[in-house]
Amino acid sequence: MYKFISKSIISLLVFVSIACTMDRTVGVKHLVMFKFKEGTSQQQIDEFTKEFVSLKDRIPGIVAFDYGVNNSPEKLNNGFTHIYAISFSDNEARDTYLTHPEHEKFTEYAGGTGIIQEVFVLDYPPIEAK
Repeated sequence: MYKFISKSIISLLVFVSIACTMDRTVGVKHLVMFKFKEGTSQQQIDEFTKEFVSLKDRIPGIVAFDYGVNNSPEKLNNGFTHIYAISFSDNEARDTYLTHPEHEKFTEYAGGTGIIQEVFVLDYPPIEAK
């Protein structure tokens, strides 16, 4: 009986360990960094962020969406202050997002706000460091 329980516990621990170290749902990450124009208010940035983040509920294939504000003491951000990281299940989901009508509406909205000085985008397939 104890052998069965101990084998079951070991099997469960191995499964949990593998599941925690492998994020099989993310096939590509889409990083979007913004440099906002001088004089842009926090309220404008908050509204912009709210609109951007809402895409996760309107476009299929997005498995995660997080964002933040640069706080690096290195001062190598070249004026880019905000980053938005969108994870997709695969390249096809990312490509669908790029041409999706909701993304196109957001792009028009973003351009119309007049608050963006520059945008920088990087996409990559994540590789787990070993």
